[in-house]
Amino acid sequence: QTFFFVIRDTNPQTLFLFFPETTTMSSDFALVSEALIEDRIGVKKFRSQKTGLSVVFVGVPGPAVNGYFCLATETDCDDGLPHTLEHLIFLGSDDYPFKGVLDSLANRCLAIGTNAWTATDHTCYTINCAGYEGFLNILPVYIDHILWATLTDDGFYTEVHHINEEGKDAGVVYCEMEGRENNMISRMYRRLHQLLFPDPSCYNKETGGICLNLRSLKVDKVRKYHEDYYKAPNLTLVITGQVPEDKVLEKLEEVQAKILRKAEERPQLLDFSRPWQTPIPEFSASVTSTIEFPADDEDTGSVIVGWRTCSASDYDTIAALVVLREYLSDSVISPLQQEFVNIAEPLCSSLQFGDFSYSTIGIYLMFQAVPTAMLEKIEQKLFEKLQKIYDSEGIDMERIQTVLKRTRLSHKETLEDSPHDTLAGMMIHEFLYGSRDPAVEAHQIASLTRLSERTIEFAAKDQSFWTDLLKKYFLDSPHAFVIGKPSTSLGEEMAKAEEKRIEAQREQIGEEGLAKLEEDLEEAMDRNDTPVPDEMVEKFQVPDTSKIPLIDITTVRDSEKVVSASKPANPNADRLFDTLVADDNEPLPLFVQFDEIESEFVLINVFIDTTSLPQNLRQYLEIYLEAIFECPILRRNPDGTTSQISHEEVVKELNTHTVSYYNSLGFGGGNFSCGSFAQEACLSIKSEVSKYQENVRRLSEFLYDSLFTTERLLISAKKLDQNATEKRRKAAHVAGAMLRQINYSPVSNHHATISIRQQATLRRFIESFGSPEGSEALLKELEQFRKELTHPSNLKVQVVGPIHKLTNPKKTWRSVFLPPVFAPFSRDELLNKRPATLSKSLKTEQTAGGQNVIAGLASVESCELYQTTNWDCDFKDLSKVASMMVLLEYLTTMEGPFWKQIRGQGLSYGYNIHPNVETGLITFSLSRSNSVIKAYQEAINIIKDFVSGEEEFEELYVEAARSSCIFSTIDKEQTPSDAATQSFVGFLKGVETRALLHHIEKVQIADVTEALKDVSRLFDPALTNTSVVCNVSKVPEIVEGFRQEFGKNFTVVENLDEFFVTP
Repeated sequence: QTFFFVIRDTNPQTLFLFFPETTTMSSDFALVSEALIEDRIGVKKFRSQKTGLSVVFVGVPGPAVNGYFCLATETDCDDGLPHTLEHLIFLGSDDYPFKGVLDSLANRCLAIGTNAWTATDHTCYTINCAGYEGFLNILPVYIDHILWATLTDDGFYTEVHHINEEGKDAGVVYCEMEGRENNMISRMYRRLHQLLFPDPSCYNKETGGICLNLRSLKVDKVRKYHEDYYKAPNLTLVITGQVPEDKVLEKLEEVQAKILRKAEERPQLLDFSRPWQTPIPEFSASVTSTIEFPADDEDTGSVIVGWRTCSASDYDTIAALVVLREYLSDSVISPLQQEFVNIAEPLCSSLQFGDFSYSTIGIYLMFQAVPTAMLEKIEQKLFEKLQKIYDSEGIDMERIQTVLKRTRLSHKETLEDSPHDTLAGMMIHEFLYGSRDPAVEAHQIASLTRLSERTIEFAAKDQSFWTDLLKKYFLDSPHAFVIGKPSTSLGEEMAKAEEKRIEAQREQIGEEGLAKLEEDLEEAMDRNDTPVPDEMVEKFQVPDTSKIPLIDITTVRDSEKVVSASKPANPNADRLFDTLVADDNEPLPLFVQFDEIESEFVLINVFIDTTSLPQNLRQYLEIYLEAIFECPILRRNPDGTTSQISHEEVVKELNTHTVSYYNSLGFGGGNFSCGSFAQEACLSIKSEVSKYQENVRRLSEFLYDSLFTTERLLISAKKLDQNATEKRRKAAHVAGAMLRQINYSPVSNHHATISIRQQATLRRFIESFGSPEGSEALLKELEQFRKELTHPSNLKVQVVGPIHKLTNPKKTWRSVFLPPVFAPFSRDELLNKRPATLSKSLKTEQTAGGQNVIAGLASVESCELYQTTNWDCDFKDLSKVASMMVLLEYLTTMEGPFWKQIRGQGLSYGYNIHPNVETGLITFSLSRSNSVIKAYQEAINIIKDFVSGEEEFEELYVEAARSSCIFSTIDKEQTPSDAATQSFVGFLKGVETRALLHHIEKVQIADVTEALKDVSRLFDPALTNTSVVCNVSKVPEIVEGFRQEFGKNFTVVENLDEFFVTP
């Protein structure tokens, strides 16, 4: 759980002022608090004087209108009452007593269903809509479900827990919790809560529910919990986006009327004691605890240390601790990184602070991928280092100023890039722990957003302020230290114990009892799935999409104006083009796209086509990206001389002159995983506008002037090695990696960056650096790698921000970016290489199908399945893309066929079918499945029934699927920076992303029927490749089940290293 801050600058260059649309308020709702965040975004909080229901309007600009409907939920047991209730809310209500009706209606409101989360201290129900009309339509329906849920026996039986005909425990909630209850993170965080917040505090309870308790939980206990907590005085509606307040309050009148009618008969509905008001028991002495977790190796574990700090309302101290935490840990030059990570033998792959935003704020520090031999030594070394900072090293006051400024800028960046979730999180915290004293509450939101002023005040503090803070909250306060230790035997022991328990359960129930359980489940599902009357759905008209305010951006691409199909006449494009020509009227010797948006920052993305890399050099991509921002630089000075800049100074400059920097393979990639357009490596820097030119130079230095040193590369390699060990314990990661191994050729980054293969490469790399000859050879190869990679013909650049405010926006790339000497190339060569190499061009012949692999891991309890088939589709075939999108939304939407037959029976917590034009694959997946054979059979049955015509597509739900697909397309452009990303993605695709909207609107039943032909291939054994990862004890059962039921023969991967590394 994260504490959300919003920064307010004291003297901003104001771009817009966004208040929720103001109008005359209902007399029942009183304004209790308001604020202006960043002098741009207005916030108003109202509370009903009759029911206590509160509404918070947050005027975020853009097309999205999001709802966060939150209740404070407290429980004194591990039964999972908040979590089970979160699931059951969606199964029907007083006025809409049909399972799935809420999601069916939401899909007609330009949304993709609904969602929710259960935290330690609250439960929140969400909906994201395009435009406000659909949001207004669904609002009273959603609240009816929250306050007046049906909570039927049948719903509880299927959604929470039941025993199936095989004698196994099932249910959606049970399946979800079984999949995560015993993983390392869950076990460690639960133990930390038990130590920091001892009984009778409810903060240490597992609100999701532990499996033992879920097996005995009864629906009456859940109903009682709903009666106690789901009341109007305990409900706040946080609404972010541009929505008229009067229209919302008008919709709430019918909600209010129903609450008051019911309260006449049951006055207790308005009688409520606020949760989380009981003082937390004292935590007076430090404690160390070791907890084992199941693993297939015992190489690395993790460590987490926690402290209790100040009150949730002590905003000054909270803000100061945020800054101190950043100072201690934010980069390789921070004290803790230098002590634990940035050393010759790293003691962990990474470390990171976090917090528990409760009535008393908890802080924790997580050390990941710690060598097992060092697990018990971290505690002493940590506190020795903190004590040393206090006693002798002190605080670097120059760096603390950098951290203060970066904190301000980072939060302003967050408000630009993810304002909805950020501001909603802040309002939820205020709802949970803010004062209800009218005099205090009136100024509370404004006070909470004063971090900018606070950081300015902190800038005047001397060193003793920070060392005193360190001493009080980290050195003198007791701490809880939890060691997560891997155990190869524990997984086997747990599997045997579970197998024994299930067998005893089968014997106790008996054959007749098991048959009866199967009948009970079928009957419960039949009653749950009573069809929603068409007339109930039809009265919700799909809103007019033309009224949705899309975000306009202006693009000049490679010295050419970009004309949008949706906006053919764009005077802004003319002005931007004239600005760039006036700056430099010659074509640049590299591709640059300028995207003009309103922002306080400028983002520079450098995309590098890696396709030309030879296979022997491609293996260095991961370590190159890991090290690139942390290597020394050979700086070219204006007088022609050069200066070597140490890695510490390089990182210091980055932290001083940027807001953020990162790199990835493809869009959204991470360590050992690639995003879309995986052949494109990306380096990104975001900064204040005034830093534009120096950051163009800085990117040039990273690409052309960085110095590969043995010291820096060894540190990066060892961190990656430790990280790879953690990755191979994750079932989803391994299952995905096995399919990447099968589907992609070695020249593909999807293939080259697989963690287990990379781990072998990294260990050879580390060994080679052990000798001067090996080190020299590797450094020579890396220089050749750089030469191949960074030729300007491989580069594409995107500049996003207020281009008209930049100094020499175009000329800078000619004068500052390109190195003095590089291999000559023609502009025709540059133009011929764009836009991008697609992953589908790098697949193997094996993608045709028939390759099935399964691996067992001791570290997992449930099952992950991935299955692919080839899909022949081009980005420009928008009709085909749109038809596939609508078909899959129809099939897989909440309360659609897949939801009902797979998740609804508790066979798998998650499922998905994902079409990907860039990879040329359609992928089917099951996640956290405890009955993978049955779940797979249900998927086949659904597709077969539609192909045969036994099931027919209904126009009413095709229309809803179209609506959801329109939302998902618009939702990609929630903010100006999102819109700029889509502009560049559109260039790589060769088609404007928004052009898809028109084609989605035209999709008919005949089109989805045609698209079904491609999806039906997904379950033909001859045309598919499948990977499965499960607990090692379940491998024989699953292999035999797939062979008998589906004619799929699996190869058992006994040794992952041999599978991935052996030629």
